[in-house]
Amino acid sequence: MGEESTNQGSSSGWSEGGPDVSEMEGDAVSAEIRAIEQDPSFAGEGLMPWQKRQGMFKRRDQLYNHESRRDPGKEAALELGLEGMYDTLKKANITPESIRAEQQAFKDRDLDEQMAKSRHELEFKFGSKDEADRHLKVAKDVLKRFGTQDDLYFIDETGLGNDPDFIELLSRLGKKLENARRGGK
Repeated sequence: MGEESTNQGSSSGWSEGGPDVSEMEGDAVSAEIRAIEQDPSFAGEGLMPWQKRQGMFKRRDQLYNHESRRDPGKEAALELGLEGMYDTLKKANITPESIRAEQQAFKDRDLDEQMAKSRHELEFKFGSKDEADRHLKVAKDVLKRFGTQDDLYFIDETGLGNDPDFIELLSRLGKKLENARRGGK
């Protein structure tokens, strides 16, 4: 009777079981997917029990599912030490796709028309011209205090500075910073 191979480490680097997929980093996931797919047994070459080959398929599928849930934007933000900013922007539904759409709309704008529209949106969001002015002032103060030249350029080039939600986000941030400075909540 032939013994079943346990495949605990094939020549291609794949091993059955392996680490928990949810704890693996992106490069490790990609490397293991390559190892499985390059394993001659996976392609049907050589003898491998059906159950072991199915285990390889299952593991590969788990890795692909994990890989598809990766968030490259978050990974880049982590590398740059900007995880908090990334999470804040994501909660405000500011994504690379929405920024690109805003950039295109900004490039195609009629400046006077855009300024009037932005002003109207601000006043509508905040309820009045005075409230819009107050939020806008706090948002500008936050940018002056914490924004770099690159940040300001990005905000200007993308049209993000005209987005009422972004202004509200900066305004809330400014209020929280002011309260913290004063010792409040």
